[in-house]
Amino acid sequence: MKKIILPIVALALCGGSLNSWAQSSAAAAAPGSAANAGSAANATSQAAPAEDTPVDGYFNTTAFENATPFNYPTVDKNNVRLYKRVWRDIDLADPQNQSFAMPGSSLIEVILAGIKSGSLTAYDPIPTTENPSGDGFKTKMTYDQLLSKLADSVLVPKFDAQGNQISEQMVRNDFDPTKITKFRIKEDIFYDKQRARTETRIVGVAPLMNLEMGGQNYGTATVCWLYFPQLRSSLVKVDVSDPDRNMLDMSMDDLFVQRKFAGSIVKESNALGQVIKDFTHDENKDREAMLAEQRIQAYKNKIWQYGTNNSNSKKAAAPEKKPVAATSKTSAPEKNSIAKADK
Repeated sequence: MKKIILPIVALALCGGSLNSWAQSSAAAAAPGSAANAGSAANATSQAAPAEDTPVDGYFNTTAFENATPFNYPTVDKNNVRLYKRVWRDIDLADPQNQSFAMPGSSLIEVILAGIKSGSLTAYDPIPTTENPSGDGFKTKMTYDQLLSKLADSVLVPKFDAQGNQISEQMVRNDFDPTKITKFRIKEDIFYDKQRARTETRIVGVAPLMNLEMGGQNYGTATVCWLYFPQLRSSLVKVDVSDPDRNMLDMSMDDLFVQRKFAGSIVKESNALGQVIKDFTHDENKDREAMLAEQRIQAYKNKIWQYGTNNSNSKKAAAPEKKPVAATSKTSAPEKNSIAKADK
């Protein structure tokens, strides 16, 4: 009898423990339970990632954000022979110069952003007694002064509560970057005697704005002058890479330094400081610009030949080293060995 009662008691105890385990499991799995709510909140906090700023594209490089322009080779002024200063116009309508007019990162937008932030200084192009040519970086311009030249202004009437006009006010329109059609660069061409090479370095850059009134074009006007060594710090941060043009990892500064642009000479240094258009007709303007290019190239060739001939003449004039004659003196150990051999 005892043998039958013991298994029944064991089964009852086991069933009770199984029932309590099932109830506790059901309570833990119940949606309203505190434990389930805490675990769900923890799971949610782990599964939801921090919201990141969307990237516009598969790959967005930031390599140019902290870029700085490289330094030119140091040139001793005592070894420089200045040959000529020229002014060139970069026409944005030329396909080769399209990188300077890309919407959102155009050259004029980079210039305006630099002037607004204070990292770039604009200079007034109006000639003065101190600055007869207007491109000598003498008179500074503020950002508002620059915008007043770039943006159109319209006269807007003001009315009172009864609809009567009481005054007028000049309102400035938003600046349209497409009004900048050209850029003028001022550059120096010189010969470095120490390195025996001719170099061209840009000194200044000026935006040229198209002047139109009543549908008629009145040419271009210089907006301001920028000192190019200072401008480079802004240009080096602008990515203009274009695989279709075999331009990889290239900044806008590289376009200028590597001279990957098309520009025509509009002025060269002469006794009167004249622009090409001042002493030639429009139909001969391109021809005169081409002749100026040919004169510069002829000078470079002449300098190269001079440097080559000069280096060859120095080699020829160098005294020849006489060969050292062999001596017949014999050292003491050698004399002893010779004496032993004779014996």
